Amino acid sequence: MKTARMLVLLVAMAVSLPLFVTTAQAIPAFARKHNVSCSTCHLAMPYLNSTGRAFKEAGYRMPDEDGEVDPEAQPNRQLSDRVVFDKDFPVAARVKGFIYDKEKGQDKKIRPFQEVMFFSAGNFWNTGSWFIELEGEDEEGFDTTVAGTFGWHPSRAANIKAGIGSILHADPYNSLQDGGMRLTVSRKVAPNIGADENAMLRGDAQFINFYGRRGKLFYMAGYSSGNNNDEGENPQDVLARVAYDFTPGHMVGAFYFDGTHTVGTGSPVDVDIRRIGVDANLELGAFYFDGMYMKSKTEYVTGPASSETITSGFAELLYRSMRNNSLFFVPLVRYDWTELNGGADTYSVLTTQLGFYVIENAKLAIEYSKETSVAPGDVKSDRLTLLADIVF
Repeated sequence: MKTARMLVLLVAMAVSLPLFVTTAQAIPAFARKHNVSCSTCHLAMPYLNSTGRAFKEAGYRMPDEDGEVDPEAQPNRQLSDRVVFDKDFPVAARVKGFIYDKEKGQDKKIRPFQEVMFFSAGNFWNTGSWFIELEGEDEEGFDTTVAGTFGWHPSRAANIKAGIGSILHADPYNSLQDGGMRLTVSRKVAPNIGADENAMLRGDAQFINFYGRRGKLFYMAGYSSGNNNDEGENPQDVLARVAYDFTPGHMVGAFYFDGTHTVGTGSPVDVDIRRIGVDANLELGAFYFDGMYMKSKTEYVTGPASSETITSGFAELLYRSMRNNSLFFVPLVRYDWTELNGGADTYSVLTTQLGFYVIENAKLAIEYSKETSVAPGDVKSDRLTLLADIVF
C-alpha cells in the first residue's frame, strides 16, 4: 500500500511538472564562454552531438565547419605570442539528487544531495588544454576524488591527452561513456564488467591518449596504469579505438583492450583482461540510438588457473521533444544484458526514464529499472527513482 501511494505521488508529479517548465536558458561554463546555448553541443545533457564531439576533440576550442581551429577566433585572453588564458574562468558545478530512491528488498531513501561535482576546463596556450574535476558521492561519505588532464592539440590529426581518468577519456562518442556522462541512474552494464571495480573498463587511472581524425575516421590509442594503481607503476593497459562517421549523426566503431590488473582485497590475484567490442551512435530526426556489444575474457595469472568469458552489451533509444526551440521532454529506454558460463547464466536489465528539462541544463526525471532475467537461484530486483540533475 505504501509503495502504491508513493507511485501515485511520483506519477502525479511527472504529469504536473510540464505545467511549471519554463523556456529560460541557464548557460554553464563552456556555453557562457562561447556565448551559445547548451544545446549547441548536447543532444540531451550530458550526451554530446556532432558539434560537442568536435569541441572535445579540439581541446575545448570551437572549430569551424571543417573541424579546423582558428586560435584568434577563440574567446581567450592573449598573454603572449603563444600563451593564452580564458577571459572568463570556466567553472561549473553539477548536482545530482535522488529525491526518492527505492530498490527491492531495501529501505526507501531520500538522497537530494547524492553526488556533487565541480569541474573546470580551458586553454593555457594556443594548442594546449586542461581539465579538472572534483567529485563526491554520498555512498563514499563525500570523500573527494580528483580527475584531470592536460592536452596538446597541434592539429586535427594528432592530439595527446594525459592525466588521471578513464583510458577512454578522449573518446568523444556517447556509447562507450558511463560515469558522469550517462543520462540514467542505472549504469550501462558493459563498461562496468570486471572481476571487481579494479577491472572495469571505465575505471580511473594514470593514462595517456593519442588520438586524431582524418576526414570521417576517428582513431585513438590509450596507455594506462590500471584502475587500482594511483601512482602509475608498471603500466600494462593498452587500448585501440576506431570510429567512422558515415554522417555527422551516424557512427559505427570498434575497440580492443588488453591489460593486467590486481583484483580482490583479502587475497589479491593478478588477472589478464582482454576486451573487444563494437558500438554505434545513430541520430534519426528526433530519435537517438546508441548501443554496444563487448566480449571480455579474464584469465587468472596468480592463484588457481582459470578463465572466464563474458559477453555483454546494451541498446538505448531516446526521443527528444522540443518546445520553443528548447529541449523539453525526453523519454528513454535501455536494455542491458550479460551472459556468463557459455550462456548458461544470463542477466538482463530494462531501464525506462521519463525526463523533463526545466531548463536545458536542469532535468527532473522518473526512472524505473527492472531485472528481466537472472541466473538460476538469484532473485530479480527492481528500482524506482525520482532524479534531479542540475548543471550551473
